[in-house]
Amino acid sequence: MIKVILDDNGVQEDIFILSDIDEKTMQDSLLGRKGIKVWVLGALVGKLNNCRKRLTNQWIPKLIADPKVTNIPADVDNLVLVIRKREDYKTREERDLIGQIQLLTEHKLSDEAEALQTQLDALIAARLAE
Repeated sequence: MIKVILDDNGVQEDIFILSDIDEKTMQDSLLGRKGIKVWVLGALVGKLNNCRKRLTNQWIPKLIADPKVTNIPADVDNLVLVIRKREDYKTREERDLIGQIQLLTEHKLSDEAEALQTQLDALIAARLAE
């Protein structure tokens, strides 16, 4: 059995458990446990690189066009932090909640929309407090 564990500020959560039979199946194409670990790491790093590229490609032109921005970090990690602090930035979860709120509002489901708005406000406040 192989576990992928997420450590969220000291709270560990198993996010994926590869059963023994799954591991044996993967060993048909990958070089044992080490091959599986390399493949998982490659998948995570590949997704991270795609997300970084998409985020920076989307936001660098916005930052350049914003007259209030006087400098843009050259370091990608610092750039991500600058972007996340902006009021006009929304995470995927925040964007999805906004879409759900709009849909509920259009269908006159204001109580449900209000509950999601409260959830959205909490998410944004937590992100801006990082």
